[in-house]
Amino acid sequence: IQPFMPDLSAKLQGQLGVTDPDTVNFIPEKMPILLPSGHKIGEPSPLIAEIKQDKINELKVRYAGKQSSRPSPGPTSTPTTAVKADPTLAAALEKEVTAQGNIVRDLKAAKSDKDQISAAVAKLLDLKKQLAIAQGVDPAADSKKGGKKSGNSNKQTSQNKEASPSPQAAAAPPPAAAGSSDPAAVAALEQQVADQGNVVRELKAAKGDKDEITAAVAKLLDLKKQ
Repeated sequence: IQPFMPDLSAKLQGQLGVTDPDTVNFIPEKMPILLPSGHKIGEPSPLIAEIKQDKINELKVRYAGKQSSRPSPGPTSTPTTAVKADPTLAAALEKEVTAQGNIVRDLKAAKSDKDQISAAVAKLLDLKKQLAIAQGVDPAADSKKGGKKSGNSNKQTSQNKEASPSPQAAAAPPPAAAGSSDPAAVAALEQQVADQGNVVRELKAAKGDKDEITAAVAKLLDLKKQ
């Protein structure tokens, strides 16, 4: 075990009370009893800890995307346990989503290499999934809701094909919400319209599935009505 799992081997030797690793860290021709009679072992404890779901969520967030884009934790930094609906994590991810969205738009405006744009779009979509998790939203359930809207009438489908929202149109406040007496609701809808407009543009740039694009456009038009 020692050459391949040194930490586990060290724990095991510590529990066995081995004081000289050289007496056990070798492969003998025959399997003798390496510990003498009457040898006292150390205090036993679990060698491998169970990985809880909170730890899994934390690792997914920490190691998402490319390695070069991940922040390097300092030697004394303590990882924050990811919890469902974490406002602090959500706020940080919102900034990353906005920054990555700007990168995608800049690449498209500069007519950069297709593979480079696709990679940037993929990273943006992954960040949005992480943001949904941090906000306490199940991305899979949210995508299913969007998929149900793909079964609209042919008239609606033709309207969707002609719709190609520009950044200005996507950021424009919904007419119905503009007259609302609740500023918070208006701001929330404006943000949803802007985000969904970005999703539509990214799917079209990445030449995504036709049904997926149609569903995304339908969702955008529905948000604008609100």
